[in-house]
Amino acid sequence: ALCSKALLTAIKSAEESEGQKEKRLLSMQLGNECVLEDAREMAISLALADEIAEVKKQLPESITELDGEVLNYCVQLYNKFISKVPDHPEIFLAILKSRLKYQGQVMRVAKKLLLKEDDSAIAASKHGAAGEMLLSGMELIVHEIGEAVRLHEPAKDILHRMRLFYKMAKEFTSEIRINMKGIWGQRLVEARKQIALLIEQEISPVQRLIREALLGRGSILKSRKSPAARRELDPDSLREAERALKILIGSRFLGEQLSLSVKIHQYIKENKQYIDSITERNIAQIKSKSPEESQQAMDSLKASLSLIRIVQGEEMADLIWRRGQAALAMLDQEEATG
Repeated sequence: ALCSKALLTAIKSAEESEGQKEKRLLSMQLGNECVLEDAREMAISLALADEIAEVKKQLPESITELDGEVLNYCVQLYNKFISKVPDHPEIFLAILKSRLKYQGQVMRVAKKLLLKEDDSAIAASKHGAAGEMLLSGMELIVHEIGEAVRLHEPAKDILHRMRLFYKMAKEFTSEIRINMKGIWGQRLVEARKQIALLIEQEISPVQRLIREALLGRGSILKSRKSPAARRELDPDSLREAERALKILIGSRFLGEQLSLSVKIHQYIKENKQYIDSITERNIAQIKSKSPEESQQAMDSLKASLSLIRIVQGEEMADLIWRRGQAALAMLDQEEATG
């Protein structure tokens, strides 16, 4: 306790010093300025270790729905905690949030105490720490999505984070009234805007990736009716097309939240039609009397199956493959009788 108190005193003194000289010196001693905030949180946790342990002991381990008697009980515990620790309501609220099935329900403590549901009233109170935590969590997810896009992570990892954002934002906005021109509203709008830009960045090259996957990277067709006139198909291009399509299809659920619904559905429609057009040309080309062209068309059709599964499902992919096999059988029959 003495150690944590001394550290908190040192941090406070450094931050209040003129010219920030003491703050810079303390930051250097701790490692860097970013560590200063971590040190503060650690010191607070150490100083309030007994109170934190008591809260963790008294709160239910898991809360499916924060309402009724459970809500009343949690509010009583919260009032007891902030009467002892008035400067750090966020500690109790963070522990409570971690026990909730629906984390947005942490806002119900503030609603119960203030008898208000609008964000401006809650944000202006000390209970607004709950909203700050939720918004910070959403902003962190946006940052993680940005990093995942930059590092070209698999579609499933990006979509997982998008679902987390969607869930958190939906819970937050369903618990309180958000003024989109207010402080919290502006932060939510900005977070959604950033995700929308990242989604567009990922899905805008889908058609080019499909073309490279099914017709060959950098290929120039001799004829629009002859998709077989292509370079060798590249497995990496197919994986890129699969990844982009998975993100496109998987982001449909976010479209409405991000005002991207129309654009996403248009992208899906256009790319489905594009895959269909290549598929039909391939099936026609399989019947070509040139063995090389027929084999190239069959290879392209086989490559397209994974994309068809993503957009239209397993049943449609199986149907397309059977059509390709039938076209090949017809060619064999013609050659046998010819």
